[in-house]
Amino acid sequence: MKLTKVSRERNDWHFWQVLVVCSGAEFLASGPSLVQSLELNSPDTRLVVLLTDGDSAARLLLRDLGQKLLSVALYEAQLETAVPCRDRYVHVAAILEMTQMHTLLLQVDSFVRRDLSLLPTELQKCDCSIPLRLERERSQDRVRLSSIWLAPTYNTQSLLKEATRYLHGHKAATLTEMVERKAFYNALVRCSDFVRLVPMPIKFCDRKDTASAYILSDLATRVADAHVREEQDRVKTRFDAPVTDIVYYPKQDVGTKAILKNNHFKLRLSRLSRPGRIYWRFMARFLAERAWSNGRNARIVALPQWEITPEELQKLGRDVSHIYLPHMIREQLRHPKARYYMQELLPDLFTVDENGWGAASKAFNCSDFLRHDPDPRLDAFLAKIRTSRITKAPQAKSQQGELPTFAILVPLQVPGDDALIHHANIDLEGFVETLAGFANRARVTVLFRKHPYDETTFYDRMKERFASEHVVFDSRGHIHDALEQAKAVAVINSGVGFEAMIYNKPLLSFGRAVYDEAVGRVTNDNIDDVYAQIISENEQTRTERYRRFISWYVFAVGIKINEQILNLAEDRIATPAYGENPVYPNLVADESADVRGVKVVKLKPKQPWMRLRARSEHMLRYWKRAFSRRWRRFRKTNTIQYDSKLKALFLRDLDESVFAGKTVALVGNASSLGLSANGAEIDRHDIVIRMNLGYPLTVRRDVDLADTDRKWVQGQFVDMKSTGREGFTLLRPDAPEDVARRLTNIQATGRKTDIWSCSTSDRNRQVTYAPVFDCTKVACHPAYHHLSWKLLLKNTVMRMPQSVFEDLTTSLQLEPTSGLIWIEYLTRTSMKSLDLYGFDFFASGHITRTTPNVLSASGTWPHDPAIERAYVFETVLKTDARVCLVTRDTLDTTA
Repeated sequence: MKLTKVSRERNDWHFWQVLVVCSGAEFLASGPSLVQSLELNSPDTRLVVLLTDGDSAARLLLRDLGQKLLSVALYEAQLETAVPCRDRYVHVAAILEMTQMHTLLLQVDSFVRRDLSLLPTELQKCDCSIPLRLERERSQDRVRLSSIWLAPTYNTQSLLKEATRYLHGHKAATLTEMVERKAFYNALVRCSDFVRLVPMPIKFCDRKDTASAYILSDLATRVADAHVREEQDRVKTRFDAPVTDIVYYPKQDVGTKAILKNNHFKLRLSRLSRPGRIYWRFMARFLAERAWSNGRNARIVALPQWEITPEELQKLGRDVSHIYLPHMIREQLRHPKARYYMQELLPDLFTVDENGWGAASKAFNCSDFLRHDPDPRLDAFLAKIRTSRITKAPQAKSQQGELPTFAILVPLQVPGDDALIHHANIDLEGFVETLAGFANRARVTVLFRKHPYDETTFYDRMKERFASEHVVFDSRGHIHDALEQAKAVAVINSGVGFEAMIYNKPLLSFGRAVYDEAVGRVTNDNIDDVYAQIISENEQTRTERYRRFISWYVFAVGIKINEQILNLAEDRIATPAYGENPVYPNLVADESADVRGVKVVKLKPKQPWMRLRARSEHMLRYWKRAFSRRWRRFRKTNTIQYDSKLKALFLRDLDESVFAGKTVALVGNASSLGLSANGAEIDRHDIVIRMNLGYPLTVRRDVDLADTDRKWVQGQFVDMKSTGREGFTLLRPDAPEDVARRLTNIQATGRKTDIWSCSTSDRNRQVTYAPVFDCTKVACHPAYHHLSWKLLLKNTVMRMPQSVFEDLTTSLQLEPTSGLIWIEYLTRTSMKSLDLYGFDFFASGHITRTTPNVLSASGTWPHDPAIERAYVFETVLKTDARVCLVTRDTLDTTA
């Protein structure tokens, strides 16, 4: 089996998936509706389809649907032979093992009505979740197979084996749904001692068409209500129509500005279920709903923030007239069709503007609030903020404790925060120095408070430098306690300034913030005068001004996404047009979701001998696997250093003088390289270096080899490092030019190879690719213990100075990719020039592989594309004129 991606070339950052196993006829009848509903109603879903009979018409339809998808990642699981019904769960188990992802096994005749993002948080405690009706008399009636949640655990593998055993023991020629139900229920009973079972919430397998349903099931076997058919027709119309609005939103289970080092399942669930992140998702939905209500056709596209780039926008069709960009201002990413939206001041408050957020928006320096009559909801809003102690940044439990005595509260911001970069009149250190000087001069106690998200040493450095009798550094207690005690608050442009207004505190603003017109603006030259002025101001006057601004900004300018009534006008400064919030019902449903997980249940003990056998077989397999894993770990721990040193004796040092005065092409494996025509230019370089899987005579994925002379085929390589176990067909190195041009990407990649950077992560790859690369072979990564003895004994393998890897690891605080190691090494040589091809820092995916790397899928990928991109652009391209990054479509360089 292998997985092939049939949707857009884009990185796959998913950590759970929907799996559909059906015949071609079933997919032709119901598949389009399911795919369309996921794309429109639950964007950012990964869908895998296994066609049990390999129907050619169904496969063609699947690929056609895949080309129309913008957010859903669609894969086809391909088998060499048809799938017997009795082996259905064998292949489900195989996909679980391949992908190592939690999986929702869904019937093809289902329709998704709401976003499924929080589904794994509700089912996080179990190995299996299935619709249960345990009060039924017959065992086959106690479960339904419409939705089955399966964790990629060894317990689940044993459960699926037991279900398969039961099906193979059934002697009927054909297997009915009732038999399958009975098989699965009996498997659950027999495995109940070790399988954690959770009843599937009815909203994920609804057969009654209730308004609260997330998934409607079994639509092919029953008559659906008229409103369901209307929903399906509406979704199909939107799916087929030209897209006019693209609403990007940042994926909420990964890091905001860069991928985090720890991306395991539990942590991604905790990120998804935070209220602020739920609100981001519904804000994107709100923008799409507004576009649909205004006669435009919107799609929501979820990407990691760092992948929303000019290159991404270039891929959009000409019909697109509106592009909504999150967490940005126009200075960061300019586009004539762009509008910018941002979560500001509070977790549930967003703004949309033509130029950006904060001081970049039209609301900045706007005094319209002075003519605004406070909204009737204002008092309830203020009371809720205070009583619920709502704040944008969560307060750590370790910060509990009694506050010291002080007069001015100074909440510090995160060094390098976008608000400081784009909207500050003073740097953070100068801000501290100015207030510390004022405190000592005026003998007023100032309390500096560390930002909850600040993981730098800035706070400690400032404390060591400025702490005195009147300058206190203390982060204990809740921020609302500090606001209540403060006589005044000083900020650059922090969201705490807005919270200070809610508490009616005199406010000093050192930066550029949307609330500047309502507070005291300060510079380091006039702080004494402004402080005296705001402290002596009439409290009632300040209260009235604050109330008008807060009401104006929250209910007119902003979009408080969890309010039932919102200002629906697109121009946020114009006269408000209040109406029903279209996402409010769904938001309320997600806010009430059980983010801690549904409780595990136990089935009544039955079939004692069957249970004993199932448990014994499970434990035998478990301990066999555990022993094998522990033995590998023992060998790795105790022999790795000796193995590495021994293999290092077979390596030769790479002579950097070979690069002296030479033009060098370093060819990466970005998918965008395949869309260029740079092959001839690459081959004209004096030295061409290719990376890992970058064999230029790899047959393209869209090629049919039926009419090709097999004598030019070298063989096939199965990539065990991909979750899809993908097979790549390799041509012989002496394949004629006309054959190579017809079957491979050499027009884009070139053919010449002088150096092959052999990966140290996969010995099978080393052995397979070494014979076809008749060139110098270099192991750039110092993990020599991963090198194959066959590679070392049959080839001369060179090595780089280990200091290159160590220097990068130290400076970047992460493990660099092979490509970055090569770039750093080459800049230290006396080469004439270096052109980088096929490097877009994982923005477009892999030119050969379509499925994610197994480390990426498991949340243990050691690299960070955002940090590497910044390093190349800021440290390499700006300082070394010899290095050029070649874009996808031209030979121009970008910087």
